[in-house]
Amino acid sequence: MRKVIYSKFSNERDPRFSIRTDICQDGDRRWIEKTAAGEKALPHVKNLLRWQQELGETFKDCGLAFNECEEMENGVRLAYLQAESLEEYLDEKLDQGFKEEAFQDLMNYLRFLQKVHSRKKFEKTAMFEQVFGDAKLPDGLFCAEVSDIDLVCSNLLLAKPATIIDYEWTFDFPIPGNYIVYRALHYYVDTHSKRQGFHEFLPYQKLGITDQELKAYREMEVQFQRYITGNHVPMREMYRDISPGIKEIKVLMGENLQVYESFGTGFEEHHSRLYPIREEKVQVRVPISEGVDYLRVDPGSCACAVKIHKLNFQPGDIPAQYHCENGWSSGQWIYIAKDDPNLTNIPVPAGAEELEIYLEVHPVEAGFLEGMARRFQKEEAQIRSLREETQQLGRKIDEMEHTKVWKAYQRYRGMRGKE
Repeated sequence: MRKVIYSKFSNERDPRFSIRTDICQDGDRRWIEKTAAGEKALPHVKNLLRWQQELGETFKDCGLAFNECEEMENGVRLAYLQAESLEEYLDEKLDQGFKEEAFQDLMNYLRFLQKVHSRKKFEKTAMFEQVFGDAKLPDGLFCAEVSDIDLVCSNLLLAKPATIIDYEWTFDFPIPGNYIVYRALHYYVDTHSKRQGFHEFLPYQKLGITDQELKAYREMEVQFQRYITGNHVPMREMYRDISPGIKEIKVLMGENLQVYESFGTGFEEHHSRLYPIREEKVQVRVPISEGVDYLRVDPGSCACAVKIHKLNFQPGDIPAQYHCENGWSSGQWIYIAKDDPNLTNIPVPAGAEELEIYLEVHPVEAGFLEGMARRFQKEEAQIRSLREETQQLGRKIDEMEHTKVWKAYQRYRGMRGKE
């Protein structure tokens, strides 16, 4: 008898992509069912049948398989596989202290992806721009005929043969192969603090991914997340609609904290690290490379309100000193009324080994923050004016107390008091 032992609803999406994933069991047999949550999502689910065949053809001589898939009434049925994922394998290596070996295994997989996705020259199409936006990509990029952009380490099971278990986000228009490599690297290294040490090996440079590409791929990822949600408004963003008078504070989607290092030559893209902002929070310990004199911390890409729980150098728990353009602070909060916000020119104290960061980041409309700034500036001007008036009165009183008339009046008051 069929039983559902696990169910996941992916319904914080555009209706075209809203699906349900069930793990089902009958006796000792298990399988996975992906079904459309509504009629509009049915083509998206049914496409998995096509993608399994076309991706299988693309990778047929590479030793990589794609999970078996068959059609059912309202979706598809996939095999339930049990094996260690590449993510688990790499984590185990790290836990055992084999950092360089783990890094080399990861690079082998990434170079494999580059090779498979270098069979034709990349050309931007209308469909590409619809999904990923109009990112400024360099010339000379390559791609495959069909691209599963979700070839991340957690989706690769080290079975025999090695198998990709989820290929939902596959497209048949050109996508730069290096973007797929970027996603696989980013979603492994930057989603857990213990993996961030891989950045010291300069993986992007070793893979030939330029700073211009990195900037474009980050923009593409943000646009892709927006494509998935479409016009759908997640429940977490409905508060403004049911609470009149409350200013909207949006939820970050696909945003990262970016930390730059300067070696005396300014802040450059290839000397930076990315850390995902999850549920408006980011808490990391950023290692500081030898020879770094200044740091810069970018909390996302849009105007925002940032609560600084921790921004201290370790060891010593030394508070970081920073400059913030178009920003002002109030207690633990700092408000930055511009896109590409940053806390910059942070001097690195002698002996510092890492920067401990714990921030809350809430995107806010720049116009709203600018209005707040004008009100604060007006209030501060009024306070300064009152202080100046008070100081002037104080000086006048002080001057008056030193006059002969005031001294005579004081003597007179003393005599009256004795009487």
